[in-house]
Amino acid sequence: MLEISNSSTSIFKSCQKKYYWKYIEGLSPYKKSTSLTLGSIIHNAFDMYYNGFHDEEVVKYIKNVCDEQVSKASPDEVEDLSIMKYTLLGMWVYYPKDLSVFTDIVPEMEVTLKLKGTRGINIVLKADGLVTKDGDLWIRELKTSSLDYNNFERRCKHSSQASLYTYAFRKIGYPVVGMLFDYIKKPLLRKSVKEDKDQFGYRIMMDYKARPDFYYHRHTSYRSGEFLEVFEQDLITVARDIREKYKKGNFCRNMDGCWNFNSPCPYLPICFQKNPDPLTMQVFYKREETTPSSHYRRKEVKDA
Repeated sequence: MLEISNSSTSIFKSCQKKYYWKYIEGLSPYKKSTSLTLGSIIHNAFDMYYNGFHDEEVVKYIKNVCDEQVSKASPDEVEDLSIMKYTLLGMWVYYPKDLSVFTDIVPEMEVTLKLKGTRGINIVLKADGLVTKDGDLWIRELKTSSLDYNNFERRCKHSSQASLYTYAFRKIGYPVVGMLFDYIKKPLLRKSVKEDKDQFGYRIMMDYKARPDFYYHRHTSYRSGEFLEVFEQDLITVARDIREKYKKGNFCRNMDGCWNFNSPCPYLPICFQKNPDPLTMQVFYKREETTPSSHYRRKEVKDA
């Protein structure tokens, strides 16, 4: 059984070799970027918010998890993580929270669905939850983005995540109309030579308070039945391509994807070696015990 998700199909389309390292070899980089860490923490904070936790409890969670990150960090990482803490507090504390706009709130949901037109391929996803607003049922999703709101809104129209989730939920009987995004813009401020990390972090936090209309939006992205029919055909094609690559084992590299947003691909240290150095593998990556793709690989070997 091959399981696909929005993340796995997106990675496959961007670079097949990256898909190989992550989903077949099961390699996960030990070191995560500050951006990914920030996204994970604020995502958990909003899950707490939608599940009825008090504001003070969420603030305490953010402080505790950030302090834990700093305690484990190397000296050259401490400044970035300290600034991240201020950023997260700014994002959370000054977000215009009002759950009264929703008549129903459904917590996080996991979905597994057989992909139409394929044998042995399932869609798997975990949604932040569902909300009912103005009589319509929406899939809820939090996004932090460096894009300005207008560009973010335009990108949402063709978001593969919004399309996949809407498609899957409709298939299992939920009349969702699309995805509701809680949008938070990442700060664009720069640290001056006169500021220390705490002064700069506090300035970021106060900027969220001073300019809420710049940083916060809620956006709904609708999906029509015709749009999802086209999406379904593309999804089937990609899923079959992934399965074919498993059988042949020829996952090619997309060298244009080795650097994105001025950051290297996490698998770059091993990607251009015929036999990656074991020490490099040990230092940079942990191997996941189980992944949906490794399950599929073992079944293919057994059935061969």
